[in-house]
Amino acid sequence: MPTPRRTGSRPRAPSPWNPSWLDALASRQERGYHGLYDVLVDVIETLTPKQQEVVNAIFWERVTQPALADRLGINQSNVSRRLSRAMAVIRKALEDGGNAP
Repeated sequence: MPTPRRTGSRPRAPSPWNPSWLDALASRQERGYHGLYDVLVDVIETLTPKQQEVVNAIFWERVTQPALADRLGINQSNVSRRLSRAMAVIRKALEDGGNAP
């Protein structure tokens, strides 16, 4: 029998954006991640609260899109749309040399 996947059973943070996973990157300055940390924090803080919530849940909490949709009470397609828009903002900022919009 397969092991059940985690479905976001962690308690929600007061803010949808939880940068603590980036703190691990900041502790790796010798590998050159510190600049990436600063860029990601700046860019993610420019996202809408709804986009921040999706980015946090997908990439930090490792929640699947269907599970997140259930948790938020929205369709999975809306989760996907929010994530796509957030990733477009992040991608553009990284392509522009890390300048947040």
